[in-house]
Amino acid sequence: MELKNVAENIGFTAKELKDAKKEMLDDYELSGNGIGIHWDNLDEDLYVPNLLLGITDINRLNKPA
Repeated sequence: MELKNVAENIGFTAKELKDAKKEMLDDYELSGNGIGIHWDNLDEDLYVPNLLLGITDINRLNKPA
C-alpha cells in the first residue's frame, strides 16, 4: 500500500500521515473487516467508506475533498 502518494493525492488533513516516513506508514492494521485503517505508532485512524466518498476530514463533511 503506497499511502504516501494516496495521502498527497486525496488531500489528507492529518499532518501525521503527510509527514510520516514510509516505514511508519507501512506499519498499519486493518480493522472492522477492512473498513478501517489504524496506525498505532502514529495514533491515526481512517475510515475507508469516507475515503471512497472523498471525505478526508470529518470536520469538513459538507465540503469537497
